Amino acid sequence: MRIDTGEEGRSQLQALLQENLKLSKAILHSVEKTNRHILLGQIANWLRLFLILIPIALAALYIPPLIKKFQENPAAFFGNVLSDEGGSAALMPERIQELQRLLEQPR
Repeated sequence: MRIDTGEEGRSQLQALLQENLKLSKAILHSVEKTNRHILLGQIANWLRLFLILIPIALAALYIPPLIKKFQENPAAFFGNVLSDEGGSAALMPERIQELQRLLEQPR
């Protein structure tokens, strides 16, 4: 395409510049939308990562002391179900008879 240097050429150049400006604005708008979506996606990925890592970190901090306590005295975790003293792992005969009586009672 050949552009004249006269008045007609200037008007053609002006029209081409206007069209180019409109297209550039449309492209800029699309790029801004795309950048916003990419940013929101990155933020969502970080949130997902933290939702996975925080419970793992908390478990790493709190579970070892619980395991240590359980290893020292396993009966303490089961309360008074095992015995009246809470120290032995075997059920006491009196407790077994009491449980059997409770089960045999009519409802």
